[in-house]
Amino acid sequence: MDPAVIKGLFEQGVRKPLSSQSFFLLCSLHLLLRVHLLLRVCICFFFICLFFFCSWGLLILSVSASLPYPQ
Repeated sequence: MDPAVIKGLFEQGVRKPLSSQSFFLLCSLHLLLRVHLLLRVCICFFFICLFFFCSWGLLILSVSASLPYPQ
C-alpha cells in the first residue's frame, strides 16, 4: 500500500470520521502489523531456543565423549 494513502487515511481520521471502508482498512493494517510483530518475536524465540538446545546437546556430547568407557 502506498504510504501517501495511509497518511491520508490518518489525516482524514483526525479531521472527520472515517468511512466504514477506511476504518476496515486501518483495522486490517493494524492487525497485519500486530501479526507481523508476533511472528517476528516467535521466530526469534524459536532460533534462541534452538541455539540453546544445540549448545547443551554439544556440551553433553563432548562431556560424554571425554568420559572413559566402562569395562
